[in-house]
Amino acid sequence: PPSKEESVEKGPGTMATLKVILRDRNVLILTFVRTVYSMANTVFTSLFAVFAVQDLGFTPALAALLFSAVGLTNALIKFPAGRMADILGPKKVLLAAFSTLIIVYISISYARGVLPILLLLALFGVCWGTRAVTEWSTLTNSVNKENKTIAISYLGSIWGVGSTLGSFMLGFVGE
Repeated sequence: PPSKEESVEKGPGTMATLKVILRDRNVLILTFVRTVYSMANTVFTSLFAVFAVQDLGFTPALAALLFSAVGLTNALIKFPAGRMADILGPKKVLLAAFSTLIIVYISISYARGVLPILLLLALFGVCWGTRAVTEWSTLTNSVNKENKTIAISYLGSIWGVGSTLGSFMLGFVGE
């Protein structure tokens, strides 16, 4: 039998593997969702501090400190979100996370005061952590074993694409 190195060298190239991966409907949906979310996330995280300081009167330090709630809840939710995805299925959990995230974005624009915004940012972190776990779970369940590494590399790169598009959008629309 050929060694791993030989079979990798003789196997399909990266572009051929990527073409196979992109024929999967779930991968295409994840691509769209991840791109849009990354764009929205870039816009939100870029503008939140400006909104908090200019419109709400928070100090820049407080605006930045509020984001610690995002990181904390993002980290804490990953294991429970993974378990929930195992029980309910990752697609249902992903849909719930994105639906809640839309509500969070809208609510933050109307919220006033430190406590409501802190709670909404904590919920934002929960949505982010849940989204991350279920995106990867959906991806790895959608592709075969031989294509997983390229699929993970591909979906990982999509975050940068969305962030770049969000930054460009802010640059064109900004002051």
